[in-house]
Amino acid sequence: MILKVCGESMAPLLSPGEIVRAERTPVESLRSGDVIVFLTFKSVSLGMKELAIHRLLFKTRGTDGYWRLWAKPDKRWRPNEWPIPASAVLGKVTAISRDGNNWSGIPSIGRLKCRALGLVARLYLLATGRASSPP
Repeated sequence: MILKVCGESMAPLLSPGEIVRAERTPVESLRSGDVIVFLTFKSVSLGMKELAIHRLLFKTRGTDGYWRLWAKPDKRWRPNEWPIPASAVLGKVTAISRDGNNWSGIPSIGRLKCRALGLVARLYLLATGRASSPP
């Protein structure tokens, strides 16, 4: 799928007006540091079609067997308030076009940095009591 970036939450990686290419990827194959496209909580709960692009920090599998993904925009230090259900994930961003013609891959921020961000996110979520699914 091809999407146009509208917000600044993934700056400096992505800026408004840039184009991204995302490919369907099984949740089991997603790794910490991947940039994912997903339906927002508004889309799931209110039936609105709103997409977001965030960086995957870590994923957990609940006692119900379903995956939940914890992500954050690059511009913010803390993770999203609630996990993203696997059913809301549409794909992984695989390329960026800054001019609409030329495509480049997603620069890596490094697995070690991603794991550190994931650890900090887990601690933050535990400390704030948000380490569970939304009501």
